[in-house]
Amino acid sequence: MLRQANTGVVVDDGPAGDVPASPAVLRVENLRKAFLSGSQEIVPLDGINFAIERGEMVSIVGASGAGKSTFLHLLAALDTPTSGEVYFAGNSLSTFREAELAKYRNGKVGFVWQRHHLLPDFTAAENVAMPLLVRGQSLSRALQLSREWLGEVGLSDRADQPAGRLSGGEQQRVAIARALVNDPALLLADEPTGDLDERNAEAVFELIERLHGAHHLSSILATHNLSLARRADRVYTLEHGKIAPGAEMLAATASPAAGVGARTPGGRA
Repeated sequence: MLRQANTGVVVDDGPAGDVPASPAVLRVENLRKAFLSGSQEIVPLDGINFAIERGEMVSIVGASGAGKSTFLHLLAALDTPTSGEVYFAGNSLSTFREAELAKYRNGKVGFVWQRHHLLPDFTAAENVAMPLLVRGQSLSRALQLSREWLGEVGLSDRADQPAGRLSGGEQQRVAIARALVNDPALLLADEPTGDLDERNAEAVFELIERLHGAHHLSSILATHNLSLARRADRVYTLEHGKIAPGAEMLAATASPAAGVGARTPGGRA
């Protein structure tokens, strides 16, 4: 298992390919996803086994097209696997009826995308309130909770601004608040800093780290940023349909000569 030592370097203290032995909040068994492109079968995920413990942060790295987004979509029940199982709290998502899947997506999973997908003409507070309204919360209560969450991400003073007038970093902070407003158990983030410059990427990642700890989340982040990825509790690589601990990749990027892994000064995004 990959763990961060006191030095901040991620080390491997267990056999390659192991998943956590303790009860997992999310577990995947033999997950496979295949697509047809003409007569050719594309298999981005081919027999994935994976688990994440409560309170853990895991990062997944891989080239574009490796299947990271597909994997997160399956975990969030936004897509269905060709075969294999996804278990949440010991229950297979394949046994959930559509109403149960909707409750899982809305109440148990918070999803942050690379592109924030905010409604530009609605205010920041209205955007964050949307999942609560879908859940049946009253408008007044939804907006109250929305403003509380905007305070948590440092945007109290921007709550009444249309989302389209916010900076890129501010929009992603609104998206994070929207993902967490329903108090989910899981945070899934697909390239959450991919559209941001280095300073804003650092600030947004530090925000995710803080909220992860403060709200006892289990978080899975897909990212190309190795400097940010290696700060997770465990790092995996996804390549050729297979997932594996990323010890070799981390070792190659951890040396001072590599220039990767140094933390840059944060700032308001």
